[in-house]
Amino acid sequence: MRKRKKTTVKIIGVIITAILLFFGFNFENIENDLQNIENTIAQQTNINSETSYNLQDIPPYTNSPYVEINNNIPNFSESDYTTESFEKYSELDALGRCGVAFANICKETMPKERRRKRRN
Repeated sequence: MRKRKKTTVKIIGVIITAILLFFGFNFENIENDLQNIENTIAQQTNINSETSYNLQDIPPYTNSPYVEINNNIPNFSESDYTTESFEKYSELDALGRCGVAFANICKETMPKERRRKRRN
């Protein structure tokens, strides 16, 4: 009985230590992860500080599917204008989330196979 108690205490100790290490590591590095994500997004979209937007300037959600930014005036550079189709997707970030997608879509970028019907 005593041996079983010691084993149980050791297992619980290992579990608690693992949980603390896992969550402690994530919380300590979250600020660095967020900064890396912001840097990656800025690099992949070629946005410089003059044309980027501050998240605090975007109004809170109001059930509208969109919000106007920059008086609804796009800020694409001349190099962004093209008639060629392309798709560019960023790598997943440190937390496994998708990031920036940039594309010029047309018939060539559409899937060739038919869509399957959804089951309700």
